[in-house]
Amino acid sequence: MVKSISKSHLNNINVPKPKAKASVNVRIIISLVALLALLATGVSVINYNAASQYNQATNNLERNIAAVNKENADYKTLYTQNELIIQQLESAQAAHVILLPELNQDISHNIDMAKLLSQRLKKLLDANNSDTSEESGNANSGNSNNSSENNNALDGLTQEQREQVEQLLKANQSSNSNNIDNSNADSTKKNPTAKPW
Repeated sequence: MVKSISKSHLNNINVPKPKAKASVNVRIIISLVALLALLATGVSVINYNAASQYNQATNNLERNIAAVNKENADYKTLYTQNELIIQQLESAQAAHVILLPELNQDISHNIDMAKLLSQRLKKLLDANNSDTSEESGNANSGNSNNSSENNNALDGLTQEQREQVEQLLKANQSSNSNNIDNSNADSTKKNPTAKPW
C-alpha cells in the first residue's frame, strides 16, 4: 500500500525562510574597504612605475658619468642624453606626494647629480666651441651675414635646437651647391653653347 502525502503534512514541515541581506552599515563598511584596497593598489602601481623609471635613468646617468671621463667623449651627445635623463627623473618624481620617502629622496639626489653633470658638460662644450670658433674664425667671415640673419630667425629656440638648425642649413647649402655644380656640368656637356645660368 502506498501512502499519500496530504497537504496537511506539507504544512507541518519547517522550511527555513531566506535571510535578509546584509544591513546598510555592513555594506558601507565593505564598500570603504574595497575603496581603500583600490587606492592602495593605485599608489603601489605609481610607486612601482616611478621606481622603474628611476632605475633606468640611474643606469643611464652612470653610463654618462663614465663616458665623460673618456678621451674621445662626444660632449654634445652626452649633454643631450643627460637632459633626457633629467626629464625622465622629473617625470618619475611627478607624483612626489604619494611616493615613498626614500624613493623621493633618491630621485631628488639623482636629479641634482644630473644637473651638475649637465653644467659640467655645458662648460666642456663651450670650451670646445670656443677652440673651434677661434680656428675657423677667418673661414666663416664670409658667412657672418647669413648667420646673423639665421640667429634672428632662431629666437625662441634652445641652444641645441639652434645648433641643429644651423647644421641643417649648412648641409642644405652644401648639397644645393653640389646639385647646382652637377646640373651645370651636365647641361654644358649636352649643349656646349648653353649658358650656366
